[in-house]
Amino acid sequence: MPSKHFTILHSNDLHGDFLAESQDDKGQVGGLALLSGYINQVRREVPNTL
Repeated sequence: MPSKHFTILHSNDLHGDFLAESQDDKGQVGGLALLSGYINQVRREVPNTL
């Protein structure tokens, strides 16, 4: 039987970091909207993502 590959995305300790924060040198960073965008991008590019 051929082997199967899958990717597991994991996050941890998100409480209190729901909104993006402004950093002078980087603009807006963090937040659930950014995390959601990253997850959606990985799901589009990598098959069998959990």
